[in-house]
Amino acid sequence: MTQHVIVSGYADKSQLLVGGWSQGGYLSYLSSAQLVGTAPWRTKKDDVSTRTGSALCEFKGAAEAGTIPPMLILHGEKDGRVPITQAWGFRRALDEAGLPFEFVTYPREGHHFTERKHIEDLLERVMRFVRAHLDPVSGT
Repeated sequence: MTQHVIVSGYADKSQLLVGGWSQGGYLSYLSSAQLVGTAPWRTKKDDVSTRTGSALCEFKGAAEAGTIPPMLILHGEKDGRVPITQAWGFRRALDEAGLPFEFVTYPREGHHFTERKHIEDLLERVMRFVRAHLDPVSGT
C-alpha cells in the first residue's frame, strides 16, 4: 500500500512517518527494525530467501545499517495490556544503540488515556515530532 501511494504521487518516499497505538505501535516498531523485501503474498511458502528473523533479533542489524528512524514513544505507566516494561526495554535498546528518540510516560494512564492534560500533551508531542521530522518545503 505504501509503495502504491508513492508511485501514484500521493506520498514522497523520503517524507514518510509511521505511527500507531497499541498493535499499531508494535507494527510501527516492526516496520523500522524488520524488512521483508517483497510482498509475502508473492512469495512461495518454501522460499525463505527474503524472510528475516524476529524483530528483536533484527534490531542490531537495522541499527547498524542506520535504517531505524527517530522514535517517539508515549506510554501509560499503568497499561495492563502492554506493560510499561516493554517500552522501557525498547528505550534501552535505542539508547544503547545511540539512536534518536523521545520517551514519555504518563502516570495513572492505562492502555487508553483518560486525563485531559495527558491527551493534550500527547497530541502536542505528536505534532511537534511530525513537524521536526518532515520537510516543510516538500509540501507534505
